[in-house]
Amino acid sequence: MSKKELTAEMARRLLNYDPVSGDLRWVLSPRRNVQAGSLAGSKHPSGYVFIKIHCVSYPVHRLVWLMTFGVWPSDQIDHRNGIRDDNRIANLRECTSGQNNQNTAVYRSNRSGHTGVSWHKATGKWRARIDRQGVQYVLGHFDDVELAKQAYLSAKAALHSFQPVPRHV
Repeated sequence: MSKKELTAEMARRLLNYDPVSGDLRWVLSPRRNVQAGSLAGSKHPSGYVFIKIHCVSYPVHRLVWLMTFGVWPSDQIDHRNGIRDDNRIANLRECTSGQNNQNTAVYRSNRSGHTGVSWHKATGKWRARIDRQGVQYVLGHFDDVELAKQAYLSAKAALHSFQPVPRHV
């Protein structure tokens, strides 16, 4: 069975979804060592939970979307709070790849500690930059890292309707 062949109806016959906890539980025992009513899936090293159905591995957040709305998500699913195993439907939203990429944490080598802010050697100041649709905009050069951060955050609020959860290393 391919991922496209699994329907919401089929998934609902196999699994029960609790929207309060975000957990999926087996309606029927899928194999000898798994009981009906037991928690379905296992946590991957990436932090996401996966469930194997008919030899195909599915991310739980995509199954939850399918079971809730009756269709597979058209693109990616974002966990609003950044917790990859929190699969409550209230915590899930559809997004594009570009929007989901906004959720990446600040690089460890980032000296400013803030997204969009870097040290500019030529001016000896903090530079704030932002990307939008493949175009990079320089927002200014600042003596104070906090001013550069505020310039970035203001531009982000104006340019990006999708607001990811801030993440820091």
